[in-house]
Amino acid sequence: MPTIPTRVSGPALALAASLVIGGLTSLARGDAYWRFEETGGPTVVDSGPAGLDGTLNVLPVRLPGVAVDPVPHAGLANTRQLDLNFQSPSAGGFFDVPDTGGQLSFGPGRSFSIEAWVRLSELSDTSSNSERQYLCQKKMLSASNDTLDYAVLVQRGNSGPGVTFGKTGGYSGRELQVLFGTGEGVWNVTSELEINDFDWHHVSVAYDAENNQLRFGLDGVFDVVDLGTEGRTINNGPLRIGAHDNAGGVSNFFLRGAIDEVRVSRRFVPEQQLLDAAPTDCDGNGVADYQQILFGLDGDCNANG
Repeated sequence: MPTIPTRVSGPALALAASLVIGGLTSLARGDAYWRFEETGGPTVVDSGPAGLDGTLNVLPVRLPGVAVDPVPHAGLANTRQLDLNFQSPSAGGFFDVPDTGGQLSFGPGRSFSIEAWVRLSELSDTSSNSERQYLCQKKMLSASNDTLDYAVLVQRGNSGPGVTFGKTGGYSGRELQVLFGTGEGVWNVTSELEINDFDWHHVSVAYDAENNQLRFGLDGVFDVVDLGTEGRTINNGPLRIGAHDNAGGVSNFFLRGAIDEVRVSRRFVPEQQLLDAAPTDCDGNGVADYQQILFGLDGDCNANG
C-alpha cells in the first residue's frame, strides 16, 4: 500500500485506517461490492451504499489466501476470500442478492461492469452441460434463460445457444462468455480470452451502451466485441453469484473454486478504474487519488471517484 502522508495523524489516521480495512463506501460510486471480509455467518456484506447484502448457501467458507492485498486501485486491505466449496455437478456453493429495487438490473441500453478475482479448482472442456461455470446470473429463479438480464461465465463449457458474437469456433470450453435473454431465446458473446490454470485471475466484463460494445478483461488484457441489435430483457430477480438456477428451480453450473472482491457497477468502468488497475494520481503529487480523498487532503481533481 502506498505510504500514508505524514501530515495525517492521531484520530484522523485511526479513522482512515479503519475505513481502509472495512471498505470505503465513497470509493464504490454506487457500485455493489462484496469483499468477503466477514468472520463468519451466512450474510455477505455489500460495501457499497445500497446495502445489497447477500445470503450464502451452506457450502462456502471464507479463507485466507486472498487474490491480492491490498486491492490495487483502491488500496483496501484484503484478508479473506470466498471458497465456494464445489462438491459435484449437483452441489456447490453460491450466494443470492435480492434486487427488488432494480439496482442490479440493466436490460437494454444501460451500461454496466462486473469484475472479480477468480481461482478455479477445475478447468472446463466442451464435453457436457455440467462443464459450464457461472460467475453470476441475473434472472427470476425457476425461470428459463430466455428471461436472463445477463449471465457471466468464467468457463464457457459447451454453452453457445442462439446468436453468437465474438469468438465463433475452435472452442476449448475455457473462454469467458456473457449470455443475454430476449424473452424468447438466448444470445451470447464469447471472448477469445480464457483461463487455463489454477492461479488467481482478475476477470471483468463491461457493456458500453454508447458504442454497443462488450469488453472482456483478463489480468489487464482486453477483448472488445461489437454487438448487434438483439433484444434484451430486464427483471427484478436476484443476482446469484457462483452458480446458475434452471427453469425447474435446480441449482447447477457451479463455479469450481474461489472468488474474491466481486464488484457490479451501474456504469461502464474504464480499464484504468478497474479494481486490479494501478491507483491513479491525477495531480501528479506522488500520493494516490484514493488516499487524498480518504484523508481529506484534496478534492477529486479528475472527478472519477
